[in-house]
Amino acid sequence: MNVQTIAQAIQNIIDPITKLPLIESKTLLDLTYTDGRAELTFAFERQNTPEFAAFQKYLLKTLKIELGIKGVKIHYAQPNTQQTQSTTNAPSLLFTGPKNARYIAIASGKGGVGKSTITVELAKAFQLIGKKVAIVDTDVYGASIAKILGAQNETIKISNGKIIPLNVHNISIIGIDLLNGTNDPILWRGPMLGKLIQQFFTDVAWEQNIDIVLIDLPPGTGDVPMTIQQVIPQTEVLLVTTPQSDAAHVAIRAGVAAIDMGHPLLGIIENMAYYTCTDCGQPQYIFGRDGGEHVASTLQSTVLAKIPLQNEKTNLTSHFQALAIQLIK
Repeated sequence: MNVQTIAQAIQNIIDPITKLPLIESKTLLDLTYTDGRAELTFAFERQNTPEFAAFQKYLLKTLKIELGIKGVKIHYAQPNTQQTQSTTNAPSLLFTGPKNARYIAIASGKGGVGKSTITVELAKAFQLIGKKVAIVDTDVYGASIAKILGAQNETIKISNGKIIPLNVHNISIIGIDLLNGTNDPILWRGPMLGKLIQQFFTDVAWEQNIDIVLIDLPPGTGDVPMTIQQVIPQTEVLLVTTPQSDAAHVAIRAGVAAIDMGHPLLGIIENMAYYTCTDCGQPQYIFGRDGGEHVASTLQSTVLAKIPLQNEKTNLTSHFQALAIQLIK
């Protein structure tokens, strides 16, 4: 693999701005390929349009699926925020999320794989390496981030018409459970869900010095991931599975959906990968083996971490810190 091969493979993908093939639009400013990782820089900004979504979809499919490149990083021109704000008369619809943050969605194909716990532990690990972190719990029907952090009885405040995120252990969090404040079920359909998710990024007074925003997605491939794609198209995805074949099977579908929507797939986390025997210290694969490898192989991705079940023989902090370090390289 080399730069020339990559350039030839993507030359006919349509530029979302000029509507010309990249070879004609000349908007690919830079392309490098080093140690199995490709890095591309384009002259145009991210756009919340079908054309841009299609561009990202075909670009990532070409790089990751057809060429088999595991590490892909894409840069776009920085938006002119002053111009954006001056051309709208609806300030409540302005994006209030941290504008320079990195957005990482934690996804899974099914519930019960520990996705929310992974989100919280990864947030703590990012803190340990000096990053300021926020969590957005978009799992509307099963929000649990606040409970995992011990803040399920806390309430959020409103100031100057904006929602103030709850600060728990120096992690800023927002979720439907903090807004609802009860155990009443949420019986909402797609359009209402989409509006709520948009509010998390337009009606919340986020601190702008946040480095990383982790988005805890609901399981599967429903309305919420599509709303995230529209609101924050630059979101990257971590896919969580367990070793069992049924979990791996549906995780693959969630991964394909993420790629189809143009989100870079950072890699796979296999949770509950093994149990460390308290007597002999050896791993016991009580849920089977290699579900993560199967997902990674199918999606042309990488298993970034195998998280064991916790007992006195395991140090989960070290596992998540190693994962956090991988993600910021």
